[in-house]
Amino acid sequence: MSISEEEAKESLENHGYTDFEGSLGKGNVGEVFKCKNSEGKPVAVKFITTTNTESKEWEITGTKAVQKIKPLDISKYNMFKFSDSLVQRSKKYHNHLVGPKLIKMKCDVKTEDKNGKEITKVVEIQAVEYPLMDGDVSSLERLNLKEYRRIASSTLKALSTMRKEGLAHFDIKPENILFHKIVDGTRKYKLGDFGLTTYIDDKFFGSEVIEDTDPKRRGTPEYCAPEIENFGKKLPENYGEKADTFSLGATIYFLYLKDKGEINDASQLKSKINKLKNENIQQLELDNEQERNLLDFVQKCVRSSNRLSVEQASKHPFITQKQ
Repeated sequence: MSISEEEAKESLENHGYTDFEGSLGKGNVGEVFKCKNSEGKPVAVKFITTTNTESKEWEITGTKAVQKIKPLDISKYNMFKFSDSLVQRSKKYHNHLVGPKLIKMKCDVKTEDKNGKEITKVVEIQAVEYPLMDGDVSSLERLNLKEYRRIASSTLKALSTMRKEGLAHFDIKPENILFHKIVDGTRKYKLGDFGLTTYIDDKFFGSEVIEDTDPKRRGTPEYCAPEIENFGKKLPENYGEKADTFSLGATIYFLYLKDKGEINDASQLKSKINKLKNENIQQLELDNEQERNLLDFVQKCVRSSNRLSVEQASKHPFITQKQ
């Protein structure tokens, strides 16, 4: 099922939203529209229109494991949106969430009857409202080394908090690292879109065998760790947090290469990463040691063996250096 902008606008206005500005884009499970909520605050509302029942359930509640987690202070730990289901389930934590809210809307949707005749049908659609950020890092250009470091550091802080809860993100990419500008003009980065978040510790899994045949829930191929991209039905034994450090390294490397004019889009990224894995970073001719630290950080995040954990990545000189 799909919903047109006109139908979305009418439904949102009927539910107290104003200043409809149109679509922000489509995803695997629905489309996102920009407007203002009843408090006059800019928000993005995602209409969940997928007909795939399983994908719809994942979008609304996250994984089965995420349903068990106690809500985190996501504002403090650089997380933008965690799990829409948490908002419904635990009111006492509402003050710690940045605003994701699961809502139901009745929409007049144009469709066809069994004879092919156009009809208007009233349907109930689930949607998610969340605060509107200023953008994601895929839209940024000409960043300096300090900004790459801030993006990586903020993301690692979010991942560190998740790791303490036994979770991995599994879909880190430029589009899922969001930012808003603060008063002095600098950017505050937050990790977003936790639809694939999964428990990774045995103490959480128990004897449960996890199977998954949907490649869309393995992350985004261009940024996905090889062990995640290539597994079959059953999750591999090394399915864990280091998949996130791979994706973070790939994200930072993509931003770096894009700004240097060495890459046009993410389809070229994996070949660049494979080449970097075999480079001797110390022998490369670079402008300064900070750039060398960046490339060393990326290389150690994306390598196949002895890949950095979240904790190790947080202590790498690229992250800890002052300048």
